Amino acid sequence: MAKKIQAYIKLQVKAGEANPS
Repeated sequence: MAKKIQAYIKLQVKAGEANPS
């Protein structure tokens, strides 16, 4: 469970860096 959450957070961070709002 924790691994899935960490992976999701990493994806969100990458998306935020790629598309800064």
